[in-house]
Amino acid sequence: MHPHWTDWLSLGLLPLPACYFAFIICYHIRGDLGDSRESLTLGAVLSIVTVALAVRAMLTRGYFTLDAIGLTIGRSASVRVHWEEVQAVFAGMPGKLPWAVTVFLWTPHARGNAKRIIEQRQSAVVLRLAGGRLLTLHLWSRNRVGGRELMTALVERYRTSLHSPADYTEAEARALAVLTAWNRIVEVT
Repeated sequence: MHPHWTDWLSLGLLPLPACYFAFIICYHIRGDLGDSRESLTLGAVLSIVTVALAVRAMLTRGYFTLDAIGLTIGRSASVRVHWEEVQAVFAGMPGKLPWAVTVFLWTPHARGNAKRIIEQRQSAVVLRLAGGRLLTLHLWSRNRVGGRELMTALVERYRTSLHSPADYTEAEARALAVLTAWNRIVEVT
């Protein structure tokens, strides 16, 4: 599974907000529009850092490979999850919602987003790993090339031993009640 080619194109749009942000910061610090060279230099530096962080995130979390040994996450600085580490596989995340989703449900214009987040949580696959870790996977979207096939293969591999969301421990449900728990390993404390 790898990112869609449009994801790479969108990285070029990231410097624009960074340049604008740098310009506004210089404006507020100096109290005037300031020297345009300073603003452009700061904006360029911030843009390069922003794009570098986005590329790093794409390379470390945008690629997934499933094979006989396990699951590899990332192309550079990859994380390897061996099948022996998998203690249980869950079809769906726990019903305990992040607080922000609960707020979205009460906000008329955000209800649609909340419903999409809930649908994504219900269709996710979560691997309980040794060492009190959970790997949450949601790769069904169209911008995840090969994601549907990877998720289908993973569900098929554990078809006979899939657990329901009711089987999570309270600590696991708390650890997964965050918005940013997608496609990464979460520590259960």
